[in-house]
Amino acid sequence: QRVNRKLFSWELQLKRGFRFTTLLSKEIADETLKKLSGSLMIGTEFDWEYLRILRGRPKADNEVTLEYNPMEVGLFKTIHFDKGCYMGQELISKINKNKAVRQMLCGIVLEGNCGRVGNKLSTRTEQAIGNEVGIITSVIYVGNKTFGLGYIRTRAYEPNLKICIVDSKESFKIVSNGYLTDIPFSTRTEQESAMPPKLNKTSTIEEENMIKAKEKEKE
Repeated sequence: QRVNRKLFSWELQLKRGFRFTTLLSKEIADETLKKLSGSLMIGTEFDWEYLRILRGRPKADNEVTLEYNPMEVGLFKTIHFDKGCYMGQELISKINKNKAVRQMLCGIVLEGNCGRVGNKLSTRTEQAIGNEVGIITSVIYVGNKTFGLGYIRTRAYEPNLKICIVDSKESFKIVSNGYLTDIPFSTRTEQESAMPPKLNKTSTIEEENMIKAKEKEKE
């Protein structure tokens, strides 16, 4: 039986950066929200979407689709390369082994309120428009800027890469200029994955010495 649920999420900026997401049944959600409203500032859907995009938190049907694998989404922390079996495990392991992540989720900042989901992104220099390198998957308008998320080809990526939206119907006229930004939610390396980091020879020898030392102390 499917239970009708309502999702509430609060981001608390504590000294240790603690954050949590709470999933409540519809029956008690409103009452709980009222109790918390006295000590917490309750945001709107707009606030949540703005924070989600700034942090780079992927959303189903936008960033999380069948077109993108977990490593492209920046979800290394959800992957365990030694555990099995799960659907797509062989493909995931192969991509990781060959370092073949073709695209990566990035933050996007554009001038004006003209960015749209599905817009293609090209590189931009002072002299000319470069190659097409990605696509926008989420947008939100704040002031006179567009903040968004999108996938960029890994080979083309570099921090603060200058990008633009081009209108191919009007002789490749530039619609908006912008740049890429870092997104803190993403994890992109095997060291950040759910698989514990493998011990190297040095650390293994050190652990063995520590065990021997403890055994001698017991004697």
